[in-house]
Amino acid sequence: MTGRILLIATIVALLAGTALADNKHPLDRWSGLVKVDAVKQLPNPLKTKAKGSVFTSTVITDNMTLAKFVDAAGKAFPQDAQAKLNFEKFALIVVVLEENTNKIKSGISSLGEDGTATVDVDWVPIEPLYSGRFPATCHFIPKKDLEAVNIKLTDGTSLGKVVVYGSRFRSPCQRGRSRNSSTAQTKIQRTESKRTTLGTRASRTH
Repeated sequence: MTGRILLIATIVALLAGTALADNKHPLDRWSGLVKVDAVKQLPNPLKTKAKGSVFTSTVITDNMTLAKFVDAAGKAFPQDAQAKLNFEKFALIVVVLEENTNKIKSGISSLGEDGTATVDVDWVPIEPLYSGRFPATCHFIPKKDLEAVNIKLTDGTSLGKVVVYGSRFRSPCQRGRSRNSSTAQTKIQRTESKRTTLGTRASRTH
């Protein structure tokens, strides 16, 4: 009898762990404060100025990056925020308001036919002073068919678009590196072409 009870308890614990990893996570639609330095742990951050304030947005797609962000964020996060997420199924959208006041929280999200999701962020103009901390919000989105995420305030103000890694689209940084590489390669080709032309003219002269 005791063995059966232990077996049932083990199965329940495993099912609970699976549920947490698949869709129940303490940071889903979490809203609170993070330490200022936590922003440095956000991968490929997109900074957007809106209404005189700077918002930093990103998408986290692996547990190692999530752990670094949670560690840097401070005690404001729930104790079980380190719980691993199944990032094969979900992506975590993080938005930080770089002000030592106010509050932000994520609201409705939707996925369009083109693979671009939209997340609404509610900006609440309360005015306490948070020394060394910024308001932040997190939002999980199912990763199936997800390519990018448009983030906007509830009044329609755009905070930009973040690209989901592993999609067929490249990140803005990757696109920038590609353009820079292409430009540099074009300059090299032009230089070599000029040298060849000058060399041909010189040989004809002699």
